[in-house]
Amino acid sequence: MSDLVQDLVRDTDRGLFIGSTRLRSVTRFIGQFKKPFDRDYWLARKAKELGKTEEEIAQQWEEKGKQSRKAGNELHGYIEAVLKGTWEDPLGMAYKSPEMMGFDLFMDNSENLTLLAVEFAVGHAGWGLGGRTDAIFHSVATESNHVFDWKRGEVSTYNRWESLMPPLDHLNGSDLNYNALQGWLYTLMLQEQ
Repeated sequence: MSDLVQDLVRDTDRGLFIGSTRLRSVTRFIGQFKKPFDRDYWLARKAKELGKTEEEIAQQWEEKGKQSRKAGNELHGYIEAVLKGTWEDPLGMAYKSPEMMGFDLFMDNSENLTLLAVEFAVGHAGWGLGGRTDAIFHSVATESNHVFDWKRGEVSTYNRWESLMPPLDHLNGSDLNYNALQGWLYTLMLQEQ
């Protein structure tokens, strides 16, 4: 993994490829291990709990989803620009989200890390899987490389109500376990790439 090979995985507007083989998204692959969200059940429950109609709750969820996607895209764009050295602050950045400030703090304390790649495409021909890491750093302290995939918002570390789907049902269904699968797969792909 120390010599990152960029041209093994081709990143096109049609997806990721190794040779002529289109790779399945790691995100979609791991999605099969998360229990599906029972939208109808939760709409009815929340509507009753809050004294609203299901349509009102659905509208609130849609708006919250739009805001979350926008904030996530802004965060990823900010981090990518900072890492690539292309960040320009035309407005003096009067406001930074807590996640942006957290990233700045991370960078201020990363003297033992060397950036190797940003938005790096990885894949495994045998598994037919591919994805894009947000960043790869080399740590002087651990003498190893580390894959990063930025997440924003609250991340649950334990879910006592449900587990992941088989064969991973020995793991609780927390965001931490689910998101770690992505990092582990990227790391394994890089080790074999």
